[in-house]
Amino acid sequence: GMAAPPPQEVPKRVEEALLYRLKQRAFRECGAAAAAYADCCRGRVVSLVWACRGEAGAYNACVGRQ
Repeated sequence: GMAAPPPQEVPKRVEEALLYRLKQRAFRECGAAAAAYADCCRGRVVSLVWACRGEAGAYNACVGRQ
């Protein structure tokens, strides 16, 4: 049979521009949550995953609403 056409690819620079705009908006809307998460992460390596779970969840929830 006939092969399906390949999926339309988004040019890399267009994708990067969209991601940049989304990140900018998320940071504007979620800046406080992002800052709290960044502050929590500062100086941590191994304990970061469980120590900053609450901050990460709040940031992700905020970004998910954008």
